[in-house]
Amino acid sequence: MAAATFSTYKLIRDLWPQKAIYEALLDNSPTLGIFKKDTNFAEKIRYVGVGYGAPQGVGVAFADATQFKTASKAVEFQVQKASYYGAFSIDGLLWRTYKYGGNKGIIVDPMVRESKNLMRQMKNDLSSYIHGNGVGALGRMTSGSSVASATITLRAGADIRRIEPGMALQTESTGATGGTINAGYVTVASIGGTDTAPTITVDQASWTAGIAASAASDYIYRYGTYDAAPLKGLDAWNPSHSGSPGSFLSVNRNLYANRLAGLVLSATTMTPRQRILRAARMVADAGGQADTYLMSTRQWENLANELQAANLLKFSKVPAAPIGKLAVGVTYEAIEIMGPTGRIEVFADPWMPDDVERCGQRDTCTLASLGDFLHWDDDASPGTPMLEDGADAREVRCVGDMAFYNECPGYWVRVAVS
Repeated sequence: MAAATFSTYKLIRDLWPQKAIYEALLDNSPTLGIFKKDTNFAEKIRYVGVGYGAPQGVGVAFADATQFKTASKAVEFQVQKASYYGAFSIDGLLWRTYKYGGNKGIIVDPMVRESKNLMRQMKNDLSSYIHGNGVGALGRMTSGSSVASATITLRAGADIRRIEPGMALQTESTGATGGTINAGYVTVASIGGTDTAPTITVDQASWTAGIAASAASDYIYRYGTYDAAPLKGLDAWNPSHSGSPGSFLSVNRNLYANRLAGLVLSATTMTPRQRILRAARMVADAGGQADTYLMSTRQWENLANELQAANLLKFSKVPAAPIGKLAVGVTYEAIEIMGPTGRIEVFADPWMPDDVERCGQRDTCTLASLGDFLHWDDDASPGTPMLEDGADAREVRCVGDMAFYNECPGYWVRVAVS
């Protein structure tokens, strides 16, 4: 019987046309979906200019205007791409049976299952990183967790969706850039606990058996991602600060903190509607248009209940931003609230932390990539998956080269909530 000539990469591309990849990636992830996309990030460094001072050649006398005239003040954030990889294996015997038997059907089911699950996991990771500061924390242990056991508890119930059985985890104590990752790792055996106090149980006898220096209150990371998340997300561009956010991407943001690092609002005593209107007013006062508000699903539920009680609940459907010329068939439900500069669309994002919300002008943010944001990689061996060195298996790869940036951080408010 003639050997099969059907390309496995052709199969996976038939199963996953680029539009299907984007739909899987953006479904139920509004923060990834609503921001504009640029698939032409071909330069090594993209310089994102942000102005923070207007020319000062102004006065009631011409001599005063000319004497004190200055150039506009601006800085350039130096944005670089980062790569994010995914891979799964096809058993060698299964591959050879398909190859020499000519029955394509034998390989379709495992290819569908593994590729779908891999795409879901990469979507989960990127949906988390878009909210983060680039350090890559997926969650944090409670102070009462016992690392001498196999089970710890997470501080935030929402963080459990970021952890999956089989995931290799590391820990670190600061949750900030420049720290030291603890040596070793653990692998997740099971997820348990409650909605508000979820637990992670690992395969090792204890967390310290895998990570000797781990301690209660440590931050948790996917192996290898500490301080190296592929996206420097919203909390990198708009961090919590009190006027001195420090340097970021070669820019000293202390020159004008609110314009170069965004605005900050403590709203722990406000109702959801009150803090949305306050944040929108702050954006308007800064010269922006508050058309977007991002909040967790738990906080969105509180908002919906508040508005329903006041008979003010109104919904709209918002499409995901197009990617190049491709219109993605994904839409999001949003609550509409009228703000000082027009309609505000409030999105519930399952991947957003419960204690932070964000208000701002949507078109200032960009998800950029080198080519397709995420795609199956067949450059190394077109037509045939790569042989694995350490196993009788073939490897299928997915990759994306990406960056996130904000062209006007001063048009965004970081809202701290309880």
